Amino acid sequence: MNGRSAPPAQALVFWIIWFAILTGFVMIQFFAGGGIPTGKELDPAPLWMKVIPVVLGTAALALRFFLLPRIKALPGKLPPMIIGLALAEAAGIVGAFLIDGRHGATRLTVFLLAVVCIILQAPIYTLVGRPDDHYQR
Repeated sequence: MNGRSAPPAQALVFWIIWFAILTGFVMIQFFAGGGIPTGKELDPAPLWMKVIPVVLGTAALALRFFLLPRIKALPGKLPPMIIGLALAEAAGIVGAFLIDGRHGATRLTVFLLAVVCIILQAPIYTLVGRPDDHYQR
């Protein structure tokens, strides 16, 4: 083979969860959050509107890029992946529901931050390596 392995059945669960969170977040934004945020900043956004989503996104990416690579067994990667997805989605929920329409640019930035963080949570680590790497204890 070319160094890639067919993903085990467990890997499919990772991809289904990731896809469900991504599409669910976009649906929440469109149906409950008023669609893609637009508009100008009518007044400066308070600091908390910027800090909370950045902290949540940073925590999600820290889990993805610092904790997940250290876990060898595939089943052990599921809880941190779900927590990382929840943190990334929480950043977007803050933008959709807690930041009002007077801060259109901030809402758009937070929406994009959440989408990028969720996309970066994609479980590509389930596709590479030897098949027996995923079943270490």
